[in-house]
Amino acid sequence: MLRIGICDDDPKIRKSIYELACKVLFKYTELDFYYYRDGQEVISAIENRSFAAELLLLDIHMPGKDGIYVADYIRRNSIDVDIIFVTVSNGHVLQGYKYKAFAYCMKPINAAQLSEIIANYVEERQKNSYCINVSVNGQNIRIPLNRVVYFESQKRKIIAHLLGDDIAFYGKMNELEEALSKDKFFRCHQSYIVNRDLIDSIKRTEIIVSGVAIPMSRKYYEAMSDDEYEITESITITKSIAMNQDEKAAIIFVGGKLLGTIIRLYDGQKVTIGREAGKVDVIIDTDTVSRVHCTIKYDSLLNRYILNDVSKNGVFLGRNQRLAKEKDIELKSGDELWIGDEINRIRLG
Repeated sequence: MLRIGICDDDPKIRKSIYELACKVLFKYTELDFYYYRDGQEVISAIENRSFAAELLLLDIHMPGKDGIYVADYIRRNSIDVDIIFVTVSNGHVLQGYKYKAFAYCMKPINAAQLSEIIANYVEERQKNSYCINVSVNGQNIRIPLNRVVYFESQKRKIIAHLLGDDIAFYGKMNELEEALSKDKFFRCHQSYIVNRDLIDSIKRTEIIVSGVAIPMSRKYYEAMSDDEYEITESITITKSIAMNQDEKAAIIFVGGKLLGTIIRLYDGQKVTIGREAGKVDVIIDTDTVSRVHCTIKYDSLLNRYILNDVSKNGVFLGRNQRLAKEKDIELKSGDELWIGDEINRIRLG
């Protein structure tokens, strides 16, 4: 099940987005829709705890509280929802990146573009690991649940035993058990919760999880008395791509056919840009862009982007400076590049 919110003051747009989403997503999952006529309705739903959308298709220009205000409110309050902006204005692309929008789609709605964005979102979501968010020494830590072998309670602390690492945090096992999916995690003892996917075997008195023997109880007991939890931190599970992604680099299209497209880069990931499908990762279908135009890679150690231009028409830093061809050029966050011409422009996040 995917729960989709559509916020737009135009009922015709709400209907159009609904029909497109149904057409694209019927093969992936069941859908549930929520409709909002303006930003205040979204905020009111959040405040009265009736907001259930996992993906919000959000207009920017609305009377009263606009889409940017809503996006800011959502991120300031750590609401677990992904955002796709659908708007008439191309002036907020960089704000879309700031608020961790998955994408930015222009009106009038291009059915092919929006369909591709929604399909890409679902595919990315399926690859995205759910995470548990905890506090360790005042710092928020995100733990991917697919890497957790088991949780172990030791007095007022819980230790998450991960594949290759351990993380300790204050918490209640009962609270943790309630937050975790029963399909993925199993409470086998008052002090242990194990990852079902990693269970090797089950015996009367123990469970073997990824080669580790964990005791099995006949019944569960309360972990500790209430007065022992004075410094317990809350435990939340986040499912959205926005809340579960690490801060990382990005290529943001601020002009041309891919206006609003945001491509987030992991350390060392190389993206090839050009017009020939099958040879590049990002297709710009225009004659001024070469079949294979350039590559861009992010190096977190240097905190720099590495660009290599192999094109005929070149890559320009701003209006006048053409970058050297077939050489690795270091660029920084905020640099704006022209790909082949002044129309297809990108900004490095």
